Amino acid sequence: MTQSNQPLHPIALGTIFLGSDNLIRHLDFQTTSFALHEAVARGSNFLDTSYFYGLGECERLLAPFIKYHGRDRLFVSTKAGHHFSQGKWSFKSSADFLTQSIEAALERLDTDYLDLFTVHSLEESDSLDESLEVLMNYKDKGILRHIGLHEASLNTLGFMNQTNAIDVYFGHYSVFNASAEQAIFPYLLEHSIAFIPYLPLKKGLHDDRPGLDLGRNPSIEYPLHSVQHRALCDRIRFKTRQLQPLADRYHTSMASLLRAYYLEHPLIETLIADIKTKVHVKNYYDCLEINLSLHDIQRIQRIFA
Repeated sequence: MTQSNQPLHPIALGTIFLGSDNLIRHLDFQTTSFALHEAVARGSNFLDTSYFYGLGECERLLAPFIKYHGRDRLFVSTKAGHHFSQGKWSFKSSADFLTQSIEAALERLDTDYLDLFTVHSLEESDSLDESLEVLMNYKDKGILRHIGLHEASLNTLGFMNQTNAIDVYFGHYSVFNASAEQAIFPYLLEHSIAFIPYLPLKKGLHDDRPGLDLGRNPSIEYPLHSVQHRALCDRIRFKTRQLQPLADRYHTSMASLLRAYYLEHPLIETLIADIKTKVHVKNYYDCLEINLSLHDIQRIQRIFA
C-alpha cells in the first residue's frame, strides 16, 4: 500500500480517543488532536478510523484535520459493519448496507475517495457475491483505493479475493496468540495481502505500566479469579519477565521491544497506535529506533514458543 506513490509510515494513527464517547469515558479532544498533529509532523501519514468510533463522530472530527494537512498527503482508512439499532449492536454487510456505509463515510470525512475501506466480520452465510460486487464497483471507480477485511474466516477471505480484490487483512495476532501464523498467514503471503495486527499488546503489556495488568483485563479467555485465569496470568507473566533484560539492553520498554519485533515480520508493515497524548506518539516512535539482531528476534520467538 502506498499514498501518492509514497510509502506508508509504519506507525498508523488510531483515532479511537478522538471522539468515541460510546466506547471511552473522559475523552479530551484537544489533547488527542494536538497529539495527532504532532504525529503527522513527525512523518505519520496513515489515519485509521471507523464508524464504530463514536457512531461516525471520529470521522466527522477528522475531516478538518485531513483538510488542514492536505488530502493527498494522508492515507485515510475507515471501517464499517457495525449496526446499532434499538440499543443493540450487530454486524451487517449486505450490499445496501455497504453502499450506505461508504457514502456516509465519504460525507463525514469530506473526501471523494477512501484509501482503505475495511469490512468487519463478514461471514460465509452473508451474501458475499453481492457485497463483493458493491466493493469492486467502488474500487473500479477509484472511490475505494484498497479493500480490507477484518477477522474474516479463511473461506470468506478466499471467496472475497477470487479476483484479487482484497489488499489488507486485519486480524488478532500477538506473541501470546500467534495462531494466525498457521491459520491465515500462508494465504496472505501467497496472495500478497498486507496484514495489520489487531491489539498486538492486548494481554496487558502497556507503556505506562512497568509490568502486566491482567487481573482486570476483559480479553482474558477465562472468568476472572478462576483457576484457569490465574494459571494463564502466571504463564504470561513468566514469559513476559524474560523480555525485561532484553529491553534493558536496548534501553527501551518491553512494549516498544515487542512493537519492533512485530515490524520485523515480513507480513507486518504497519502497527496501529491508538493515540491519546503526545506521550503515546513518543512511545510508539521509540520502536522505530530499535534494530533487533537476528539473534534477539530468535530469542523472542523462543520465549513465546
